[in-house]
Amino acid sequence: MPPFAIPEHKGCRNCGACCGIVPASKAEAEEIDAYLVSNPSAREVAIANIGKSVDCPFRDRISKQCAIYPVRPATCRLMGVARGLDCDYGNSAEIDGYAFLQDSYGDKTIVLNFQDWRIARPVQTNPQREKTRRSAKISKQERSHNA
Repeated sequence: MPPFAIPEHKGCRNCGACCGIVPASKAEAEEIDAYLVSNPSAREVAIANIGKSVDCPFRDRISKQCAIYPVRPATCRLMGVARGLDCDYGNSAEIDGYAFLQDSYGDKTIVLNFQDWRIARPVQTNPQREKTRRSAKISKQERSHNA
């Protein structure tokens, strides 16, 4: 299932309680790597967090924001909207999150907290994800052009 079908968690207060150990698929990690190339400040957040705690390395402790929010993994997107991924302030939906994770994880799961984000990895793109992203970008451009 595409990640854009996950509803937004409307009750998030950026408290960080859900920003603990973060599993991600290999494809999600590659997308994060690509994002870090064009957003070096996000990489700096992760570097600043090395050895500080087991919280997500991309949680900016100063701004209390996610440094990789546009490309955050499905587990993060599901927090507060999926059954079993409960927010301390209440869930704004109760969807079945398994449908979004079943094809993404397994043997290819990595934990973002245990990666060395100082190292820029070669960017490998997922052709289907790139096609979806380009289509969404074109649609957005068309909407703004037609407005």
